[in-house]
Amino acid sequence: MPAVPVALAIRAGWDPSVAWVPLGPCYAPLEACAPRLGNRVDRFVERRDCLICGRPGRSVYRRDFAHEDVAAFLRSRAYPEGFFDETGEACFELLHCNSCVFLWQAHVLAPEFEKSLYDEYLDMDYSLEKKEGASFSFRCEGFRHAISAGLFCGDRPRDLRFLEVGMGWGLWTFTARAAGYDAVGLELSDRKVAYARQRSIEVISDLEGSDERFHYVHAEEVLEHVSDLGSFLPPVVRSLRRGGILFATVPNGTRLNAKLPGSRWKPKKLAAPLEHINVFSRDALVRLMAGHGLEPLSTRAVAANAVATARTLGWHRALFRRIQDHRKGTKIFFRRAR
Repeated sequence: MPAVPVALAIRAGWDPSVAWVPLGPCYAPLEACAPRLGNRVDRFVERRDCLICGRPGRSVYRRDFAHEDVAAFLRSRAYPEGFFDETGEACFELLHCNSCVFLWQAHVLAPEFEKSLYDEYLDMDYSLEKKEGASFSFRCEGFRHAISAGLFCGDRPRDLRFLEVGMGWGLWTFTARAAGYDAVGLELSDRKVAYARQRSIEVISDLEGSDERFHYVHAEEVLEHVSDLGSFLPPVVRSLRRGGILFATVPNGTRLNAKLPGSRWKPKKLAAPLEHINVFSRDALVRLMAGHGLEPLSTRAVAANAVATARTLGWHRALFRRIQDHRKGTKIFFRRAR
């Protein structure tokens, strides 16, 4: 609270509806603090130990945020002016765990600024346009995943409860609902949540303390963004029914973990500064999930599911039948000549 009585502050012009933060003996609106963030607000947290096994990591790459290789990437985001001034020890640094074959960024955004990253600093309009303009093949892939999930769970779609963690704009959740599943989403960005709800997608705000139990959890391209996996994963795993399926995908960092970044390496999407803060090899992802009581399905089970999915969708039969109908039947595709 302000150090002066509230009534006196209001008479002096203080607006209690504005977010205020301390600046020494007085208070000022948060918007006015951007040039002084480096002095007053802790924007970064440091992670020196492996997020999987807890052992100290070995530094393999380090650049200041002002270094051109890093700054060139950061300039493509809408960070507030002065955000990277006076960062202290914080920088773009990659640590490596030899035991887990895992890379991670040592300095990441503090939780309050992490949320701002996905609401303000990234180009949300471009992100939305990319999803809304997705190709047919991309949308078909999402539908195929939804069908595969249902076959793994082995029940009628209407009786299956699905959760998409980090749903973004909700495209996969929407696809799963269209396939008949009772699908909901979990998302950090307020703008994305509002967009999804406008399209009648159910969004839950938190799993902590929830009694929800899902047959299937979909976590596509999420874990590479999570700063505290030890806090993030337990409620997700608890939300799964016994025998439930969790599908996790991350960018494949196996090659980068095997051939660690050298002096000429430049930050790329695989380890995008402050965004892709965890770089997984396959072994790292499997080991992480094993620590939370999850084991990978056998290759045989996945192969059988792939065959069952193809049969359920009837893609091969539908393709052959369409060709035959067009060649010899009365289901013909036409094009206007002029």
